[in-house]
Parts: sequence; C-alpha cells; structure tokens
Amino acid sequence: MSASRYRNVAVYYRVSTGRQQMHDISLPDQRERCNEWALQQGGTVVDEFSEAISARTDKRPQFKALMERALAPDHPYDVIIVHSLSRMFRNAEDYLAWRNRLRRAKVKLVSITQEFGDDAGGDFAMGVLALGDEYNSRENGKHVARAMLENAKRGYSNGQTCPIGYESVEAARAGGKIKKKLAIRDDEAVLVRTVYDLYLNGHPESGASLGISAVAALLNRRGLRYRGHSFSVSNVNFVLTNAVYRGVAYYNKRCSVTLEQRPETEWVAVPVPSIVSEEDWYAVQAKLRASNPRTTPPRVVSGPTILVGLAVCGCDNDGCDGGMVISTGKSGAYKYYACSRRQRSGATACSGRRIPMAKLDAIVMSALSERILDPSRLHELLAACLDQSDAADVSRRATLKALRTEKTAVVATLAGLYRVAAAIGGGIDAVMKTEISVARTRIDHVAGEIALVERQLGGGSTRITPEMVDAFGTILRKRLSEADPLVCQSYARMLVDRVEVGRQKIRITGSKAALAKCAAAVAARPNAVPSYDRKWCTRRDSNPRPLPSEGSA
Repeated sequence: MSASRYRNVAVYYRVSTGRQQMHDISLPDQRERCNEWALQQGGTVVDEFSEAISARTDKRPQFKALMERALAPDHPYDVIIVHSLSRMFRNAEDYLAWRNRLRRAKVKLVSITQEFGDDAGGDFAMGVLALGDEYNSRENGKHVARAMLENAKRGYSNGQTCPIGYESVEAARAGGKIKKKLAIRDDEAVLVRTVYDLYLNGHPESGASLGISAVAALLNRRGLRYRGHSFSVSNVNFVLTNAVYRGVAYYNKRCSVTLEQRPETEWVAVPVPSIVSEEDWYAVQAKLRASNPRTTPPRVVSGPTILVGLAVCGCDNDGCDGGMVISTGKSGAYKYYACSRRQRSGATACSGRRIPMAKLDAIVMSALSERILDPSRLHELLAACLDQSDAADVSRRATLKALRTEKTAVVATLAGLYRVAAAIGGGIDAVMKTEISVARTRIDHVAGEIALVERQLGGGSTRITPEMVDAFGTILRKRLSEADPLVCQSYARMLVDRVEVGRQKIRITGSKAALAKCAAAVAARPNAVPSYDRKWCTRRDSNPRPLPSEGSA
C-alpha cells in the first residue's frame, strides 16, 4: 500500500468500562501503538476519539462523532485506525453497515493488529473476525451477567451509580475482590427526607399541598442542590418513586443493551438501609397515583379551582350524578360550576346544574369552617378516637389484631401473585398488574389504619387528645379564612370526598378515619396539615344537618 493513502489519520480508542482500563488494553496503550503505526505509515493523526463504553451497539457518543466527521463532504480522513476490530465493533451487523458507508466515502478502516488485504478474501476474513468478536462478547456478557446477578442476590452492589442519599462502602473481601454495599450518606439523606416531608405534608408555613414541580421550585429557592445541580421534576420524581429509600434496591430491572424494563419477576431485591419509613413511602405512592392524569384529570390535580373533581350534579337523585366542570360566561368574565354531561351532550342528557363558582366555593368553605371544624362538631366526629376508656382500648386492640391479620393476608396475596407470574412466565399481564396494584393500595390503606390505632393505644403524648383536635380545627379554620385558592383547594381535597349539588340543597361527605389521621398529624407537626388524606365521613348519617347556606342552584 502506498503511504500517501494514510496522509490524514483518525484514531479511535475504546474500553468497555472505566475499570477495564486497569485490567485490559488501556487507553494510553492503544493510543501509543496507534500513533506509532501512523508514524510508520507516513501519516498524520489529525483527530482522536476515545470512550469507555460497550461496543455491542453503535449508540456511542464518540463513535457517532467520529463517523459524522468521517462522512463529511470535506473528506477529512483517509483512514480510521483502531488497535483491533473489537475496539470499534462487537456487533457484526454494525460492522458491515458502517464499513460499507466508509467505503463509499473512500475512507479505509484498519485494525493495526489484524490487517488484511483489500481484496474479497480480506473482506471475508474481516467479516468472520467481526462475527467472532460478537460471539465472544455475547458469551462474556452472559457469564458476567450471571456473576453480577449472583452478587446482587447475596446483597452486594454491582458498582452502579449510588442514588442520592447513599454511598458505596466496603462490606467484605472475597478472592481478592472487594465486595461493596450501599450505606446512608447523612448529608444527602437530609435532602431526601426533606423531599418526602414537603410532598407529604405540604408547605411548612402555609400547609398548602405541593406537587412535584412545586417541591422542586421550593428546594431551589432555598438554595439546595441535587449533587451540584438544580432540583427538577425528574430528579424529585426519582426520589419519590425509588423503592431504595424504603430499604429495597432492585437489580436487573432493565436490559443493559436495549434499556427495556424486564418483568418484575426477574428483578433482584437487595436490602439496603432505609432513609424513609415504609408508611411514608407508600403514602407518597398513593398520592402520586391519585395525582396521575391517567387517574385524575390534570384540571383536578393542578387547576386553580377548588371543587372540580369533588362536585357532582344532583343531590337525592335530582341530577345525573355527573362531575361538574368549569363553565364561563361573558367571554370569561363569569365562572360557574356546570354539569359536565349537559356541557358535553346538551339538555337531553341532563337538565343540568349551574352555579356561580364563587357562590359554591363560599358555601363549602363556610360549611367546613363553621360546621365541621367547629370544636363541638369535631369532638363529636372524633369521639371514637378521643375515648380513652379501658373498653375503648379493648376494642382498639381487637381492631388492631384484625388489621394486622388483614395486612398479613394481603401481603401473602401479593406474594402469591408474583409467584403465579413467575410460574407462567412471560412477565405480568394487564389483569395481573391491576390485581397487584389493588393489593398494594390495600396494604397502604391498612398500614395507615394500623398506625392510627397504634397511636391511640400508645398512651401519653401519642394519643389524639381534645387539645390536639382543637389545635387541628383552629389551624384549618385560619387557613380557610385566608382565601388563597390553592390553600383552599388543598384542604378541600383533604377533608371532602364529594359535594352533591342539588336544586334545593348541597351535601358534603367524607371520612371520619381520614379526619382522625389529619388530627394526629397536627400533633406531630402543628404548623402544617397533610393534604394527601381526605374524606371525613362515609355517609349522610355522619353529617345529617342541613347546611345554613343551602338554596336553589
């Protein structure tokens, strides 16, 4: 070959991982040999590209940059050289595709340790070599994956990037190799707990509910950083959804090549120290599910309206029971809650209900403040929690035993679903996913009930007392009087399950149990009230008296 053909040379160096640089052909060694070869051929190295990444795919940043430059119209390179073909390709299909593109651009690809002729025999030999490299890569990958899977099953880390809040520490030595596990990193764990606290309990001053984006914005305003970067929706969501923070790190969740998620039955659960309690983690998942636009329309999750998603058309069967949405008049100058069915399908679907937004908001907020949060009414609604008699504690112990039994049964059901999925193979279908979701939600609910009963049985400062109930009512009445739509929306969704808007009356319903949980939370954090648990009564009989502001709608 003529030396002139190698006048302008580009060099590509690669190792699979940073660790391989110490145990395989290092990047400096490849660089030295390639530069020496180029000098011997009378060429000049004009560009160098290097990276530490697998070559089983061509989706590599430096490889793409090299090819984009090599195929440029100004023809910058006469030849691209590598130490060996496996440094550039571990996939025979990729090799053939890129070889043909380079050949059309009149750029030669040379392996300095495996050079063949330019004829058909040389092409055949290089193709066979590429197939051999791919086979060796797949076999090595299979053995490495099996070893890493076994390492994870024994509870050790495989060197992945540690989630915020954790660091990798030496746990053991085996065969001269260091085995590592995740340990809590205190300075970052504080940030994780802050994220959970803000999302669960709301703004520390106003108590208003915070979504993911609001949490990120508040953390940034405080000057806090996520490993040197600003907090964002994506990294806050990562913190809130990653099971590692409740004490379980999952390995083998995704294929390292395609990045596709594997079936849950193939995941390996690695125990790690927890940063937040299981109760808080599951409470967050429940709130995230409730806020998911697939479950709750975005206008309900983040809109400025207080009662959309709560108000329905009709009371005592004088309406269609459809949701009420925002309707405007006079080019948006006036806003109303209106029956969604009438809005969508006309008067033939429903005679409709239409009430000024400000009027219905005022009625509901006034009813909450004056009737539900009135001290005597609160004590009446929470009488079961406030009862400190021995008979009440006997009943609570029986309830606690039943709840624990139920939780054990649901956990066993969930485990059984996973076993069935593993037995039938092929992952988890849509029906089984639904059943798993229902079981998880039930576990979350029962865990919350258990925590409340245990609190009342704990005695001393753990019990919900009349003083705590009074404090709870005072805080909420104060917040509702501030007339901030977002604050009112947060508390309405905490306290109210349903607002039935009839022709002659309006009925508000919710859950006593949720009200008790909120009152308990106030004792632990007087300046904020959690907004992720609503419903203060279950039926009409818990709120039998008519509202003072009832009228024609």
